[in-house]
Amino acid sequence: MTVGQLQDGYLAVGIDLEKRGTLHVVDPDHLVVSSRFLEQYLHAHLPGFAGGKEALDHWLEPVTHAAAAMHPLAMPTGTTEKLLIGGAVLLSALGLWVGFRTALGRPILPAREAPPETGFARVLYHKYYVDEIYNALFVRPLVWLSDKVLWRAVDQALVDGLLVNGGVVGSRWLGALGSRIQSGQLGLYVLLFLVGAIWILNTILR
Repeated sequence: MTVGQLQDGYLAVGIDLEKRGTLHVVDPDHLVVSSRFLEQYLHAHLPGFAGGKEALDHWLEPVTHAAAAMHPLAMPTGTTEKLLIGGAVLLSALGLWVGFRTALGRPILPAREAPPETGFARVLYHKYYVDEIYNALFVRPLVWLSDKVLWRAVDQALVDGLLVNGGVVGSRWLGALGSRIQSGQLGLYVLLFLVGAIWILNTILR
């Protein structure tokens, strides 16, 4: 397949989609941007396609010249391009080497036989201590508040101790006092009746 055939096929897809109704509006700017993405992809992944780098640099110019005129794209060339490519390759190789050394370069022991983690591996093992920090800032203070204040002070001391148990003690005291007064002795009842009547008359006649 030649470069011209690919160009014609790419444009034919947009026209066919428009006729079918799948693509209701064919935006030329959208086709220009998509064409540049396709050009960059082929340029990066198929450097020997359709006559080499020179052909790839110009095969989509019929559909990308408008975008290139409005927003010129300055790509690195020469030494800068080589340094960027070399740096990317070196970083990839370094990542592969570090991954191999940390994962496959030594036997992986079971957790019960492995030595304790040290250094940054310990930080990773503890998941950056997120759980420990969360427990220290939120869980432990809430547990202390619930245990010492809400349970022991409010519930046990105030509610159970003062209100519930205090009501029980007060009821017992009143009951003991009533049992002393209601002794079943008629003379005591008459005496209390006279004392009450005198107190009421004294209050009314004042």
